[in-house]
Amino acid sequence: MLALAIALPAQRAAASLPALDGYVTRAASPTDFDVNGFRVLTDGQTTFIQDVRTASGSAMTIMDAPQPYLGAHAQIYGKINSRQHTIRAETVEFVTAEGSEVKGGAVIDALPAPQAADAEGKLIRADGHRILLTPKTTMKFEPPWLRSRMFSRTCGSATKAIAAKTESSSPHPRR
Repeated sequence: MLALAIALPAQRAAASLPALDGYVTRAASPTDFDVNGFRVLTDGQTTFIQDVRTASGSAMTIMDAPQPYLGAHAQIYGKINSRQHTIRAETVEFVTAEGSEVKGGAVIDALPAPQAADAEGKLIRADGHRILLTPKTTMKFEPPWLRSRMFSRTCGSATKAIAAKTESSSPHPRR
């Protein structure tokens, strides 16, 4: 851990801002992935770091075997080649925020195979992101839109309800 504390400031001095700060958009293997559509080129000299950020600070550890996944936040320090849409990575930093509140809606698109995380909660994938649902997670299940009470009548009234909903949600009234 001491080596990490000494090496990171030296790397950061050379590149105080990442050349690319974004999200994994393709993950074929631990060393074959894209961030924001840029192919990340790694070699034996590339350093992989896990940066876990909490309300009390940040803890960085060197990763032996990185596991990039779709939607993972990554900061890439290195040189971008815009013509080839690649980045030669000197350091890849995977950033995770723990204990943060996230609000929003998503469509569950997969239920991954049971893993060790299932002891802590249920791991799902929604809109391409892995999400751990724990006993502390507040959830509100909304049935599919077309099956709501408003659309449970015949097809004809459902069509009228959809049209009415569309018109009322438009920021510009029809003339």
